[in-house]
Amino acid sequence: MVAQHFSRAVNHFVAEQTRRKRSRIESMIRELSLRIANLDKDIAAEERRTRITDPKHFAYSIYAKAAAVRRDNLLRTIEGLKEQTILEELPSASAGDREVAMGCGEDLGAISPALSSLTRRLATALP
Repeated sequence: MVAQHFSRAVNHFVAEQTRRKRSRIESMIRELSLRIANLDKDIAAEERRTRITDPKHFAYSIYAKAAAVRRDNLLRTIEGLKEQTILEELPSASAGDREVAMGCGEDLGAISPALSSLTRRLATALP
């Protein structure tokens, strides 16, 4: 009886922590999306000011280049956060599969089998 109660309490705690983590990640994604929109506006304003819209032009604004790099980094961050939320929703994905799928694997020989394993698990987990 005590073990059942403890088990339910642990499950409730884990579910609550997962919900909070997902909420924080969604909030971060919204905030980063707003930053990206502001950077897009800043880049467009700088291009209008300098009248040069080609990033490869020798006189292209350094600020616009830096803002574009920052925007691209934020886009990659958002993609990583989305991958993280998707992988955490899959109960059958192991920690190793998550690491490989998030691009943290270093050995290319080890990535292929783990990636195929993750793909199989995704296929069975999704309707």
